[in-house]
Amino acid sequence: MDKKYLAISIALQVPAELDKKCIEKIEMRPPTAADVFLATSMTSSEAEKDALLFANLSDTTADFIKSLSFYDYKRIEDAFSLFMLPIAAHLGKRALWFPDNPEGETSTTLLESPSQS
Repeated sequence: MDKKYLAISIALQVPAELDKKCIEKIEMRPPTAADVFLATSMTSSEAEKDALLFANLSDTTADFIKSLSFYDYKRIEDAFSLFMLPIAAHLGKRALWFPDNPEGETSTTLLESPSQS
């Protein structure tokens, strides 16, 4: 397997509506520097920047991210923090907190937040 950052599928504890559809999970892809630069260029507010960044990485909207329960928002923050680790540490921690799906999919479900371990 190539060493690379892997997308993370995050099950929402409280489903939310996006484009008149009930969303029960979102998939967060690994960020690029361009994603961070774009979110930073759009606002000076750290909270708003994070909402914009998380929305971009999950193919949702900032309003959707802001509408989530705070618990689900914190899970998204925790998942994002795994992308701030070196690849080897990312893969190791991801394997502990996000065991691979038995169907062989490359994404996994957030079972426990990293801050709880």
